[in-house]
Amino acid sequence: MWHNGLIYKLIANKLPHYLIDIITLFLLNRTFKVKLNSTLSETGHIKAGTPQGSILSPLLYTVYTAAFPVNNHVTNCFFADDTAILAQGSTTKFVIRTLQSGGRSKWSY
Repeated sequence: MWHNGLIYKLIANKLPHYLIDIITLFLLNRTFKVKLNSTLSETGHIKAGTPQGSILSPLLYTVYTAAFPVNNHVTNCFFADDTAILAQGSTTKFVIRTLQSGGRSKWSY
């Protein structure tokens, strides 16, 4: 999940500033390395997502995905920390336009 987007949602939902500061520190400046056999990679910076196994991560994911549009044209599927957005229609053009519009409008073809 996009960290700045999550922080924006926390602010918009009027979470106390001290909690936003704690969550921001929890998310930002995280790093990783990859080891393959005996070779260790350079340090990379994690720019999205939440720490796996953290008790706080599922709650933050729920806050982040709570405002997904709900309508008859697009289906949102959530499982753990995975999201799929599905649409169906009689033509590829219809499906593409439905997904790009967030399913807000009915299209006739």
